[in-house]
This record gives sequence, C-alpha cells and structure tokens, in this order.
Amino acid sequence: MITYGEIHEAIVNKVRGHFPKIKIQASDNEKGLVRPSFRVTFDSVSSSNFMNTAQDRSIPVRILFFPSDREKYRLEILDIQWQLVDLFLIGNITTKSGFIIETHECESETVDGVLHFTFDLELYEDLIITDDRELMGDIELQENVNK
Repeated sequence: MITYGEIHEAIVNKVRGHFPKIKIQASDNEKGLVRPSFRVTFDSVSSSNFMNTAQDRSIPVRILFFPSDREKYRLEILDIQWQLVDLFLIGNITTKSGFIIETHECESETVDGVLHFTFDLELYEDLIITDDRELMGDIELQENVNK
C-alpha cells in the first residue's frame, strides 16, 4: 500500500525535476521564506473502506509558488501556472515503487501574491485484511434413527 509520504515525495521530485533552480520549502515558517520557492501540502485527506475490498483515498494537493518579487509577480506567476498545468495535467505522477497516479483537473488562483495550484488525487487500492479470528471447529453430528 502506498503511503502519503511516498506520494508527497513523488510530487516534490516532479516539481524539483522541472524547476531545478527554484527552491522547495519544507517549513511552514514564513520568516525564512526564500523567493522564488514552492511549497507542497496536502489538504484534508480522506479515506474510506469500499465493501471491505478496497481503500478509496482522496488527496487534495496544494502547490504554493512564492514569486521572486512580492510587488511585480503577475507574469512570473502566469508562466509558472502554465508549466504546472503541463507538468501535472498532461504528465502522471510516479512514485519510487512504480505506482502511477493520474490527475484529471487542476485549479489555480493567486492570493496575496502567491500562486495556489491545486488538484485532487483519487486512489483506489486493494484492501488487504488479515483475519486472525479462530476458524470454527468441526461439528460432530450423531445420527439417531428410531425404527
């Protein structure tokens, strides 16, 4: 079963591979923010059990881009937004273990000079349930035939 950490690492590696000169921030600390930079987060992850046969997971992914200049950022954000759409909508996400995840829709908006690029990942994996309960023993039937 694939972990959230593996998915996060695959997304970070994909962004890092396409934008090698732009730093990826791992900290939520705004004081040490380097510009330009990215931050990758998961919003409100949910999981459900589908008929005891599969696990259905929904992972909203948010990629934040902090442009070089806080005041003059419009063209830089449009360029990065265009590249992120190509990177995630056209290309798949592949983890180290070879698990391939497709994205079907991306959204983006600029809030306070920061690009918020979002997409949802939907994963369906076979659910492996181990049942350690003791099996029912043999039942011995006695036949009593009255003649």
